[in-house]
Amino acid sequence: LLLSAGGLLALYLLAWVMIGIGRAHVWLAEALLAPNDRDRRVGELERARADVVDDSAATLRRVERDLHDGTQARLIAVAMTLARAEEQLADPDKADRARRLVSDALANTKDTLTELRDLVRGIRPPALDLGLVPAVQT
Repeated sequence: LLLSAGGLLALYLLAWVMIGIGRAHVWLAEALLAPNDRDRRVGELERARADVVDDSAATLRRVERDLHDGTQARLIAVAMTLARAEEQLADPDKADRARRLVSDALANTKDTLTELRDLVRGIRPPALDLGLVPAVQT
């Protein structure tokens, strides 16, 4: 009878010991597997870098849109005006020279439009000219 009572007491105490061991195991796992200060800092820097890249891409899109909507639209208007002027030059005395000048201006305007489109596609953040490491630091 005494041995049975001792077994029941040991069984009760063993449950509490197992709970304590389980809690110690959880605490140890959290301590070993939880992110440390360096990991948290790396996460913050990655988020900051993503924000900077998004901001720079938005700025690039804005510049591209402004160039497309502003300068390009004006150049197209000039080209259309020159094309109309070329059609309206009917004076036989000055027509050849004027037509040649207007044709040259029209060709220059078309070339400018092409260069402007290429420029807009090739714009990149100026920090990349310094290299990747300074760009990331910036």
